Amino acid sequence: MILLIIVGVTLAQACFSGLVTVLAGLVFNLLTLMSGGLQITVLDESSSVVPQIAEPVSPPPSATHRPRLEISEPIRRVIFIEQDVTLLGSDLACQVRLDGLPPRQAQISLEDGRYILRDFGQGQTMVQNQIVRGPHMLKDGFVLRMGVYTISFRQ
Repeated sequence: MILLIIVGVTLAQACFSGLVTVLAGLVFNLLTLMSGGLQITVLDESSSVVPQIAEPVSPPPSATHRPRLEISEPIRRVIFIEQDVTLLGSDLACQVRLDGLPPRQAQISLEDGRYILRDFGQGQTMVQNQIVRGPHMLKDGFVLRMGVYTISFRQ
C-alpha cells in the first residue's frame, strides 16, 4: 500500500513538472515571437524537432526611408512615425506605448519639415546623452533614452 502511494505521488510530481515545463516553453515562445528572438521547442527523447532561430522580418525597401523609432534596449522593435504628432509613454492613448514610462513621457511632432521632441517627463528624456529641457530637433541617428529604453530616431 505504501509503495502505491509513493508511486502515485512520484507520478503526480512528474506530471506537474512536465506541465510546468510545457507552459513555460509556450510563454517563452510567445514572448520571443513578439520580439523576434529565439524560438524554442520542448522536446522529449523520441522527438526529432530541432529548435530554430526565428527569422527577423525586414521591412520592404520603401519602408526604410520612412521616419521611424528603432528600439534596441530592452526590447527590439521598429515603430514607424505615421502622424504629425506621436505621443510616447505608457498611456493607452500613446502611439508608442512603452511599459514603465510615465503615462505621457514625450511627444515627437513634425513642424516645418523637422521632427521636434518635447519631454513631458520632467527631465527624464535624454537625446545624445543630454537631458531634454525644451523643444529639441531630432536628426537621423540621434539616440534617445527614456527610462530603460534606448531608441534611435531614423529619418
